[in-house]
Amino acid sequence: QFFHAPLFNEDASNREVNAVDSEHEKNIHTDIWRSIQVMHTTGDPDHPFNYFGTGNKLTLDTIPKSKNMDVRAELLKFHSANYSSNLMGLCVVGKEPLDELCDMVVKMFSPVKNLDIKSLVVDRSPFRDQDLRKEIKYCPIKDTRSLTLGFVCPDMTDFYKCGPENYVAHLIGHEAEGSLLSYLRNKGQ
Repeated sequence: QFFHAPLFNEDASNREVNAVDSEHEKNIHTDIWRSIQVMHTTGDPDHPFNYFGTGNKLTLDTIPKSKNMDVRAELLKFHSANYSSNLMGLCVVGKEPLDELCDMVVKMFSPVKNLDIKSLVVDRSPFRDQDLRKEIKYCPIKDTRSLTLGFVCPDMTDFYKCGPENYVAHLIGHEAEGSLLSYLRNKGQ
């Protein structure tokens, strides 16, 4: 029932808000999360990439209540409009024979409705020309120094099976003698 007719009862919703808030509080104290947020906030403010990635108690409870918004009702509305089997994937691992696993999957997941929703397609870069070629400095929490170079690349979604971006990452990040990274390290000493 959880996958095709979740209850979204008030008590469970409150627990989930608290869990999201707890995770948010943990994340804001990690350098990787902070660096990702810097990247998100330096791009086009109208692009979905710029949207905030997590919520907290303030954004999911306090502010909505101050605006007389029923968060549970909004959650139900979002679920009924966006929860569609055509946007989902499922991976099942079990010790049971394949036929038995298939029967379980069909029984548990076939009630999930197919609303034939189209996936969000964003056909423009998250960064405008004025957002590029910038040096951004920020203070990390840990006592570390690092250089991060970001490159805007075309959307690779259609090529996910062969992962062309992995070749570029390997060429740049390979650490063996004669590699780009090795060269740059030697130049820095």
